[in-house]
Amino acid sequence: MNSGFAALKQAGSLLPHPPETAKTVPNSREKAVGQYPGKLATVSPTYMKNSPLTTLLLALLTASALLSVALCWLYIGRGRELRNLQNLVGRIQNNRQLAQNLAAEGLEYSKKNPAIDPILEAAGVKAHATPSSPNK
Repeated sequence: MNSGFAALKQAGSLLPHPPETAKTVPNSREKAVGQYPGKLATVSPTYMKNSPLTTLLLALLTASALLSVALCWLYIGRGRELRNLQNLVGRIQNNRQLAQNLAAEGLEYSKKNPAIDPILEAAGVKAHATPSSPNK
C-alpha cells in the first residue's frame, strides 16, 4: 500500500500547482477572480436621495413614459381609423361596381327596348341621340 501512496504523491508533484501549495483564500492585497483590484467609490444614500441629478433623471423617465403612452394611444387610434376608412373604401368600390354593372345592363336592354333611352340619357349613361341630317 505504501508503494501506491508514493506513486500518487509522485504524480501529484507533476501537477502545475500541487494541492498543498495552492492558495485557497487571497489575502486582502490580492484580487480574487472577478473582483476589482482598487478601492471602489461609494456614495452615501442621503446624497442619492437629495441629488438634483436623481430628480432630473426621474423627471425625464416620467416624461418619457407619458410620451410613450400618448404615442401608443395615437397609434392605436390611427390604426382604428385606417381600418374604418379601408372598410369605407371597400364599400364605395363595391357600390361603384354595382352601378357600372347596372348601367351596362341598361345599355344592353336599350338595344332591345329603346323606350328606356330617355332614362339612360338623363342618368348620363348614354349619349343624347341627335337626329342625323341626310346628306344632300
